[in-house]
Amino acid sequence: MKSADVLKFMVSTLFATAVTGAALASEWRFVSVDSVAAQGAALLRIGEDNSLSGATGCNRFNIQGTYEENELSLAESLASTRMACPDPAVDAQEKAILALLRDRVAVEYDAYTEQLTLSGNGHSAVLQPASGVADEGLPAVFGAQTVMVTGLSGLLNFRAEPTTSSQIVGRLRPRSLHANLGCERKDDRDWCRLSLENGVVGWAAAQYLSPLTVGRRAKSGSYDKIGRLNCTDKNGENAGRCEFGAAIEDAHAIVSVFASSGAPVVLHFRQGSFDPVSSFGPFAVERVSSHSLENGVRVITGGYQLDVPERALRP
Repeated sequence: MKSADVLKFMVSTLFATAVTGAALASEWRFVSVDSVAAQGAALLRIGEDNSLSGATGCNRFNIQGTYEENELSLAESLASTRMACPDPAVDAQEKAILALLRDRVAVEYDAYTEQLTLSGNGHSAVLQPASGVADEGLPAVFGAQTVMVTGLSGLLNFRAEPTTSSQIVGRLRPRSLHANLGCERKDDRDWCRLSLENGVVGWAAAQYLSPLTVGRRAKSGSYDKIGRLNCTDKNGENAGRCEFGAAIEDAHAIVSVFASSGAPVVLHFRQGSFDPVSSFGPFAVERVSSHSLENGVRVITGGYQLDVPERALRP
């Protein structure tokens, strides 16, 4: 693969932020339920034993489960509180969430966008880590310079003014990237003013926008560094040079390594070391072994031994 091709390659292998030990216990917020923006404080907590608990936006619930091969198998008995939901939209959301969390639920985790998709029993939900919300109570997208359209399968309405009654001036594709000119909190929802590549300026609902993180830049092939590194199989055989692309932000980097065959190896580097690699976020863990070299880090993962140069990890 040529260096120019690296910039165009859409990486399919997934990485995850630290998910070992106590970090497996995590909290997620519902972004959408059945393709409708989530209402109220709808949360899902995942325990170290794959138990699920949370809130539908109206009532609380908990249920036990096991995870295997991209699927959650949930216990027959789901316990929940029984408070009447005052809002019809929240009531419909609660019914969909409780119907979803039964029997077998398919799990899809995209660690580049850090989104978890659950689907089953005729329902689906998209979730993001609850820690993605800023401390001051505003979504992280409010402070982002560039945003990605996420959380829906269809096109996102792009309006002339920050209101659902305003004229639609365009429609934005899922995963498309746009410059963020600033966000505002309105009575009905949050809105962000975006500038498109063709110069059109308008507003989009903030709940369908996510900050362009290093992970998202890596997935789109927007790398800060490209080059070659030493690579062998983990037995030290078949030595060669593999191409890499790195998206970097401060001391945080996503390094995609392209071997001669097979899927690329994607490495998550932060705080001086590589995090574990996981295909399914909070549910499964694959270990990464690494140690320091004179001018970089040697990583053993996915059947490869990779000597990642220091320059690939710094701006």
